[in-house]
Amino acid sequence: MPTQVVDFGEQAEHVDEFITHPEGYEGVFVVSQDAKKKERDDDVIGVEIVGSVDGANVREYMARYRDKDTGKMGFAAFRVGGVLTAFGLRKHGDLVNPTKLLDIRKGMRAPCKLKIHAYGKCKSCGRADADLVEQDKCRCGGVIDRRERNEVDRWLEPDAQVSGAPKAAGRQTETEASNDAWG
Repeated sequence: MPTQVVDFGEQAEHVDEFITHPEGYEGVFVVSQDAKKKERDDDVIGVEIVGSVDGANVREYMARYRDKDTGKMGFAAFRVGGVLTAFGLRKHGDLVNPTKLLDIRKGMRAPCKLKIHAYGKCKSCGRADADLVEQDKCRCGGVIDRRERNEVDRWLEPDAQVSGAPKAAGRQTETEASNDAWG
């Protein structure tokens, strides 16, 4: 079954079908459940935020990782700062505190720009793997079914006006360049 794509000026009927917006689509992320701390063996491995953007289910996962240079465990400060700023939980210049991610609650809203994540899924064994998209056969010999889902490409300023349309690629505005530099 092909993925339904909804573009600017179009509306999707409420169906139990999976909706994917085009690359660069801008919309408002609406949180559907409180942010969750993901743990393994009593150790935090990440934070997950689940919601939707104009009918498309979107999941933001921020992994805790070991820095290659220092060996310190933590989160990418620019990513955490962007999320907190978009949800209005932090202002530019404030300190970045990953614990505040858990203050993101059901019903909160934040503007964002989406991207498409493509992956393959085997019709025979069910294996899903991003590396299988370019191949037409799975390791088991089954046929690969290409699938797509939306991910957050970039969190926008809390007062950003989103059109729902994909923004044309090209030059960044001065404000966008500043936001990229300062997160």
